[in-house]
Amino acid sequence: METGLSKKKIKESIIKMHNYLKTQDYYEDINSYALYTDDGYMSITMIFNTNSYLDKKKDDKYYLTYKYSPAEWYSEILKSDSLIYGNTFFDEISCFLKERALSGGDNEKNVIDDCIEALKDIRNSGEITHDKILLFMVSDCYDEEAIIKWNSKLNTLDIANEIKKWLSD
Repeated sequence: METGLSKKKIKESIIKMHNYLKTQDYYEDINSYALYTDDGYMSITMIFNTNSYLDKKKDDKYYLTYKYSPAEWYSEILKSDSLIYGNTFFDEISCFLKERALSGGDNEKNVIDDCIEALKDIRNSGEITHDKILLFMVSDCYDEEAIIKWNSKLNTLDIANEIKKWLSD
C-alpha cells in the first residue's frame, strides 16, 4: 500500500467510524476526536470525547489533561461497543501497518504524514467541523514540539495555545 493509498484508507476509516458515531445517542455531545497510533506505528484508531464526560471528569488541576489526553476520553470506556472497542473501522489499515513494520519497513514518517493529511482533508471537507477538537497523537510520545506541530495544523490558534499550555504544565 503506497503512502497515497494509505492516506486514502485512513480517510475512509475515519468517515466510516464517523458515520457510525452519527447513529449513536451521544453523537451530538462529542466535542473532540483523535486519530491515535501506537509508538511502533503498527495500528491506528480513532478516539473521541464528549462534553458530558469531560464535565464529569473535570477538575481544576487536570482539566487540560482530561481535555487533550485521548487516553482519558469517553470512547475508552465503551468496552461493550464491539465496533469501537474492537477497532473495526481501522482493521484494514492497521493490518497493513503491522505487516509493513514487521517486514522492516519504516512506518513512522509515513504514518504521521498520512494521518495528518487525512485529518486535514476531513477537517477541510466539513466532515468534522471546526467547532470540534481534532488531534493526532502517538501513544507514549512526549515530544512537545511534535505534538504542537501536528495539532496546530488541525485546530484554531486558541486550541493550539491551549495544547501548548497543557504540555508545559
